[in-house]
Amino acid sequence: MRQRTRRRRPVPVDRAGFTLLEVMIAAILLLIMFFGLARVHGAARKQIVMEDRRRTATTVLESHVEAIRRDTSYNGLPGLHNQTTQYVVDGVTYTALNTISSATPEAQATTILVAVSWPEMINTTAITRSLSCTTILARGLTWN
Repeated sequence: MRQRTRRRRPVPVDRAGFTLLEVMIAAILLLIMFFGLARVHGAARKQIVMEDRRRTATTVLESHVEAIRRDTSYNGLPGLHNQTTQYVVDGVTYTALNTISSATPEAQATTILVAVSWPEMINTTAITRSLSCTTILARGLTWN
């Protein structure tokens, strides 16, 4: 029996393709980049949710302070000391705590500190975030 031997023709340079090794390395690099972008996207999404809750807490705080100014007489302010009010917005409970200091900074003024707190999940850890606002109300000519 006679064996045939095939001669390989040289492949022209312009028709040379990628080797399997080059394709595998490119696929691995693309996979690493894809997972890196996915992690960045996940972290950015968490940050957006946290900032949205902070903005909501700021709105709750402003509304609560304005409600105190609108609905409470000057003489009724001390009765609000250590009073808490809960607001539920988009399934998150925001708790507003009042701290009232009468005759501060002067005899005819009252300092109101309102702190708003809400729960936040960081990875698997539950923490409480808060922000506060201080305002001074003075007895006016028209406010009893």
